[in-house]
Amino acid sequence: MRRREIISLMSGVAVGWSSLARAQQPGERVRRVGVLTPSLVQLNREVLQRALEQRGHKEGVNLLLIIMSADGELERLASLVEQIAREELDVIVAVNSPTTRAILAAPGTTPVVMAMVSDPIVLGFVDSLSRPGGRVTGVATVIQDLAQKRLALLKEALPRLRRVTALLHPDDPITEPQRLQIADIAPSLGLEVDFMPARNSKEVEEAFRQELAAKTDAFFVVAGQSGVIAARLVELARQHRVPAAVPIREQVRWGGLMSYSADEVDHWERVAIQVDRLLRGASPSQIPVEQPTKFNLVLNVRTAREIGVEFPANLLARADEVIE
Repeated sequence: MRRREIISLMSGVAVGWSSLARAQQPGERVRRVGVLTPSLVQLNREVLQRALEQRGHKEGVNLLLIIMSADGELERLASLVEQIAREELDVIVAVNSPTTRAILAAPGTTPVVMAMVSDPIVLGFVDSLSRPGGRVTGVATVIQDLAQKRLALLKEALPRLRRVTALLHPDDPITEPQRLQIADIAPSLGLEVDFMPARNSKEVEEAFRQELAAKTDAFFVVAGQSGVIAARLVELARQHRVPAAVPIREQVRWGGLMSYSADEVDHWERVAIQVDRLLRGASPSQIPVEQPTKFNLVLNVRTAREIGVEFPANLLARADEVIE
């Protein structure tokens, strides 16, 4: 979101505040929840808003949501943290690891709910999952070996696979743990993995051409900020008939070959529950960080046909969703 878009958004918030003031009941307190995200593609506002409303927090009545996005530019997060800190919020929802790190690096006491954060212990955001110990709680998105599971599923989908190119965002704090996981399991799968760092679509295009020339067999998008720039990779991979495994369902709908990830709707509903508990007076230090219990395997048969791939029957039978 560019500066002029942020100004427009905040103007809209002011208008919304006027309408909200007219709609709320006498004596009812309006709760202010800020949402800071590296990119709007990583936020499911619809599910979050619906789940909050189910718990009595209705936007435009007794809830004001203030959403700010860095539009994929991680270097802008620090300035957005300063802006959102001036909003006198009751709770902040920090989407993804770079946002959580930026918020914790700045002074403040507002309770924080992490969303789409891979491993908050490894990243130093909490003391433990059961007792976070600070002003942060939330919902993690992956189990420790999810990157390995995703790579193994790609190999199962493509038994003849030998060389894989993994797209990663070098500035994302969760990149290195996943890189180590992938490097550790690759030999046992009979795979050679080349890591392809990129920060934006232009860098994706340049690296893609190099990897294509090197005869890579498939692309693998590492979870996290790589997903923000994955749209261009998916587009190029389809054009050149190369399989691309992506981290989330929506990217399979864009044309990616397959994904395996925590259920997105379940995740944002859990985030809403955490926000609700904080708004009702609970301490974030005492609210356990939740881990996913439901994962979805999504396969895109249409893309498979376009690039000349046929999924094994047993993998199709296990898929939670098949896009025809």
